Amino acid sequence: MMGCERLLLVRLLSAILLKKCLVLSPTVLQAQLLLYQTPWSQFVDIGEKAQIVCTSSDNDGDEGISVVWYKARENDTPLLIKSCSSENNASKFLCKVESQKLILEIFPAQVNDSGIYLCTKKRSFERLTFSNGSSSLIVGDSYTTSTQVTLLLPPPHLAHAGQVACVVHGVSNLVQVSWWVSEELQQEGRTLRVKNSRCGLLTFVSVLQIPRDPQGREKNFSCEVRFNSSEPILKKSSLSPARE
Repeated sequence: MMGCERLLLVRLLSAILLKKCLVLSPTVLQAQLLLYQTPWSQFVDIGEKAQIVCTSSDNDGDEGISVVWYKARENDTPLLIKSCSSENNASKFLCKVESQKLILEIFPAQVNDSGIYLCTKKRSFERLTFSNGSSSLIVGDSYTTSTQVTLLLPPPHLAHAGQVACVVHGVSNLVQVSWWVSEELQQEGRTLRVKNSRCGLLTFVSVLQIPRDPQGREKNFSCEVRFNSSEPILKKSSLSPARE
């Protein structure tokens, strides 16, 4: 492992142990949520059409409702991608409404379109409402010859009430990390993204909270990493022994 890669990995693991990981998530500005965006990842090849969907709890065909799409930026305010009230549809971003579904269509999709997208809406004289989730778009292939996946388990005395981490190092773009515990698919863990300017590649750390098990039974943890719309898919597994 190169010097800059080793230094980056040490810093990431230190952050996990100190529980200082940053979570990429949208800011909710209003208690009453009217938009629902289930967290998911979409993979498309370069030049293909991508559609990101947000579901509203009311009819968005009514006049006076404004829908705006944003792209999340780490440690910065979200970037405005498309205001659906604008009559200018000459760009690659197109707004569509199908019943209660708000759709952002991107064509042709390029690598720099990859990211985490958020939908928002507001009526006249109301505060802006962000969706209660986000959607990840991954364009092209994130896998490189430097890609490595490492699964980290807690110490034995904390193995049944702690955290596990999946470190995906040396990728060029976003990835999708899925967790399996004893062959059961889990909800996505919290994810931290770090870019090392010297190495020029990305590192992701997905952290999964281990549910407390009073019986201390044996568990098998697996993280599955997907890099593009086809292959390869890397999977790392490790066994947490039963507590004596």
